[in-house]
Amino acid sequence: MAPSSPEKEMSLFDHLEELRGRIITSLMAFSVCVVIGYFLAPWPLDWLSEPIERAHADLVLRQQKQTLIIDVATDGTMRLRDQTALDRIDTHTAFEFHRPGTDKAPVRWAPGVTPSLFYMHPMDPFMIRVKAAMIIGLILSLPVILYQLWMFINPGLHAHEKRFALPVIVTGTVLFPVGAAFAFFMMEVTLDFFASFVMGGAGMMNDASTYLGFTLAMMLAFGLVFELPLGLVIATRMGLVSVDWLAGRRRIIFVVILVVAAVATPSGDPFTMLAMGLPLYLLFEVAMIVSRVLEREDREREAKLTAGPDA
Repeated sequence: MAPSSPEKEMSLFDHLEELRGRIITSLMAFSVCVVIGYFLAPWPLDWLSEPIERAHADLVLRQQKQTLIIDVATDGTMRLRDQTALDRIDTHTAFEFHRPGTDKAPVRWAPGVTPSLFYMHPMDPFMIRVKAAMIIGLILSLPVILYQLWMFINPGLHAHEKRFALPVIVTGTVLFPVGAAFAFFMMEVTLDFFASFVMGGAGMMNDASTYLGFTLAMMLAFGLVFELPLGLVIATRMGLVSVDWLAGRRRIIFVVILVVAAVATPSGDPFTMLAMGLPLYLLFEVAMIVSRVLEREDREREAKLTAGPDA
């Protein structure tokens, strides 16, 4: 027994050494992708600013007392459709620009439409860009990170389970941006909803750092939480938990999902919690279906092996 103990210790050491190498490789890939993300960040930040700017513009347009239509010719010349309205133009007038003969939607504008996002501190633009770069870097480096994770657990898998490498990497790479995109969609719907409660002639003035930081945090939280079903499938494949055990505890799992959603969402409000919790539970059910199908395949394979080649 004495000689086997050092061998076990060496095997454990090699295992930890491999884990360290996988983590270092993942961190290096993430760091390189963060640098790339820093240069790509202005485009998605402009994209993230559009919902609140659009909600603010719609609010101002709703507050205008009248809307005048202007026809824009192909050469760029503009003509007020109702010339008698020239005397009624004031600061409470909105304008709607039409291009006759085209299917382009009209563009609305009002004199009071100004940017609603303002940076309150000099460092805010840089810090927001760094946060955006880190999320972009995580998305870009996900294939490498998932590949390193798969290669770490690969020696403990059966031969027929190793064929799931590509599906796992592709699914994990897709789920994160899908979750982030869902968070962005929910932010857009939420902003339009709350902007409808603005009364009188009040406008919207928002701290850009708070808004963009909150939006990025929401996208990160949704992206990470949307990866949980993939982790569930991997756990069932590794035998850490069974599908029947999970199926018998659906109610408890639903409550746990709501708690996870409440903790993961930066705002913590019930609307956002349900917005994350309900899709996550649907993904849990999808993960259950996939796990059950894979378990049935395992039972059929074991039955064939038990029956032998003559069966």
